[in-house]
Amino acid sequence: MISFIISAGTQIGLGHLKRCQVLAEYLSAQVKCQLLLVSDADCSEHIKPAIWHSINLFSAWPSDWVKHIAASSRVVLVDSYIADELINDSMAAYGGEWGRFVFNVPRVFSGGFLISYNQTLASATALRHFSQPIKQFFGLEYFIVAPLFNRQSLHQVEKAQTVFLSFGAGDDRGWIMHFIEKIRSVSPDKAITIATTKLNPALMALQQHCKTLHNVSLYCSPSHYAELLAAADLAIVASGTTLMEAVALQIPAASIVLVDNQQHIQAQLLALGCVVDAEDDAQLQALLSQPTSGIRAKLTRCCAKLDVASGAQRLANKLLELSYVV
Repeated sequence: MISFIISAGTQIGLGHLKRCQVLAEYLSAQVKCQLLLVSDADCSEHIKPAIWHSINLFSAWPSDWVKHIAASSRVVLVDSYIADELINDSMAAYGGEWGRFVFNVPRVFSGGFLISYNQTLASATALRHFSQPIKQFFGLEYFIVAPLFNRQSLHQVEKAQTVFLSFGAGDDRGWIMHFIEKIRSVSPDKAITIATTKLNPALMALQQHCKTLHNVSLYCSPSHYAELLAAADLAIVASGTTLMEAVALQIPAASIVLVDNQQHIQAQLLALGCVVDAEDDAQLQALLSQPTSGIRAKLTRCCAKLDVASGAQRLANKLLELSYVV
């Protein structure tokens, strides 16, 4: 069994849950998967029960969370920064009884590789032996994007002169409102498609505001999210899963960093020429005001060079290997 410990909710959003469920879908054909989800909001509609052998839901981190992990679990993935201190404390308390790998997914992608072993595995010899395959998780090669975004049908969707806006589940900083005004100041008649969720604290105000605007469509937890993104000719999004989905679809995108663990994603994609910084007014204006500009073509060409849609399969294969090694 492989156990997933995940944070989601109003502040954190749903990205952690989304990517772990994609990964669990690949894994569940060969190994049972356990979900331990901690959230300050009801995320039940976003959980796919068929993937999970068992589901444990918590409104706050239990101090004895280790006890909730299945005894048969050989690999534990933690997709949460919040859990770090609790994990370290629990690992110290359980010490030598712990014989399982524990990975922190955000740290895997930002340069770290492993939070804890038991004391036996933490010896220098064991660390050298096991660190090499884990280090291969660095970078965009193992980023988790749903296979849906590699389907030919999505790539063939007819493009409209539309900007796609999405800034996580909550958008508690009001980025949607901010970029609506930015877009309309450059191109007042530009169509805008907005995707958000009921976790957005400003949802009601946003709904009312959008009703007064021409060519602005607002969707709350749309089931056809992928199609909405694929139909846009430009995306302005957070530097997380949605940005990688835009890259997979080769859509010119501008991105912002909402949380610290998105910094490395944006930095790598900026260096590769796949995106521009949405807070760079000159670049954003060029994207919005010049539909056939060289900058859009350049972004599309650079995105086409990346094979991001296969990352989840690569990571699943590696974890399956480790689950038999431990």
